[in-house]
Amino acid sequence: MTFIGVDWGTSSLRAYLLDDAGTLLDQRSGRDGISKSPGEWKQTLLRYIGPWVEAGAREVVLSGMITSRQGWVETPYATLPADAARIAEGMIHRTEAGLDLWFAPGLALVDDGRTLDVIRGEETQILGHVSDHDAGAKLIILPGSHSKWALVDGGTVTWFSTFLTGELFNAIAEHTLLRATLTDEPSAEAFGQGVALGSSQKPGDGGLLHKLFSLRVRALAEPGGVVSRDLLAGLIFGTEIQEAIQQLATLPPALVIGNSALARQYLAALRIIGVEAHMGDEDAAAAGLFKLFQDRKVPNGL
Repeated sequence: MTFIGVDWGTSSLRAYLLDDAGTLLDQRSGRDGISKSPGEWKQTLLRYIGPWVEAGAREVVLSGMITSRQGWVETPYATLPADAARIAEGMIHRTEAGLDLWFAPGLALVDDGRTLDVIRGEETQILGHVSDHDAGAKLIILPGSHSKWALVDGGTVTWFSTFLTGELFNAIAEHTLLRATLTDEPSAEAFGQGVALGSSQKPGDGGLLHKLFSLRVRALAEPGGVVSRDLLAGLIFGTEIQEAIQQLATLPPALVIGNSALARQYLAALRIIGVEAHMGDEDAAAAGLFKLFQDRKVPNGL
């Protein structure tokens, strides 16, 4: 028997074909996120998984923004603490075009009845890197437009926090006065300087708003009046890392999951600050989706 897992976000879609042991047999990906084809969910999905369906695959677990209010089937968040079984318990089952579709919930961090933070999609990447038999806490970092830091203990997600890192970088680089002072010339030295500045807690360095303007001041002292975009990237990354550290009582070794180029930048920034970190599996979502498939609650009659 084969199974299909789908990680369907705002801007992209990844589909995985796995066997009943969780071995990845095939995968397809594209830019057909939910923002590109609103309402055409079934047609879009079948463009990716059609050949697998024709070969007999019928069970599909979907995660990401496809399960949001803007997606196919809105699925309520599961609250922390949550392991694979608890997340799977919250999946919503639908039948469509001869397929059994399972829509996975995201995760919500709730305190005193208030929702403080949410994840939708990244939980499958987190599950793909943990085991119920893991000993001790593990820190998982998922960089991106909205970077996520999550603590996992023995296969259970116990805490997470979101940072508007990538989106903030793009907004500042493209829509502020800094745009005219940034060059695309890569610079590891500038990146390191930015990380050090972003993570600095010296009173004289100020906070993020002052540090951002200080890049303009630095550019004035440079030939041509420009600095590398890597200086801004380092500043934003360093700020995120320092803010995350301030939220954590302990700092276990970290796994960085995501686009390999971006993940390598994060590893460099973490090591500059002194955080032990290693690269995770970019396709961990496939393993996480398989765990949800294994723990699904099959309705009577299936």
